[in-house]
Amino acid sequence: MSLRTKPFREAPRPSLPSTRPCSGPSHSLIFRRVPYKLLHVLCLIGDATGISATDVFPLSQARANFSELAEEVKAGAEKIVTKNGESYIALIDAPRLDYYHKLERERIHLLLIDEVSKGLDDVGAGRVKDARGAILAIKRRRKA
Repeated sequence: MSLRTKPFREAPRPSLPSTRPCSGPSHSLIFRRVPYKLLHVLCLIGDATGISATDVFPLSQARANFSELAEEVKAGAEKIVTKNGESYIALIDAPRLDYYHKLERERIHLLLIDEVSKGLDDVGAGRVKDARGAILAIKRRRKA
């Protein structure tokens, strides 16, 4: 039975642009419990991210098999745990979490550098205002 003929919820789903079949395993019990939107995303990007439908577990199953999941995560897999049919948490190992935090800090630094560059361009082009005058204007607008 195709997943598209047995929706996760009874409400009609919006049409999705891709009809590419998922390269994941056949429709096991856990595969059917994955929300349709999450499943579609996993099918589209699963090959690129390494996450497949076999990496998605309901909370009850994750609770029962936590040691096994932890070993798989430590070996490099990423797992998604669902609750009430919606994605709830992701399991990743500590070094990968540190790596993700470093990436986020680098992204923030790049955004700050970009804002500084725009500010310097504004100063160079003469698009500046006196700070005291600008603050007084804001205060007057707030009072009005």
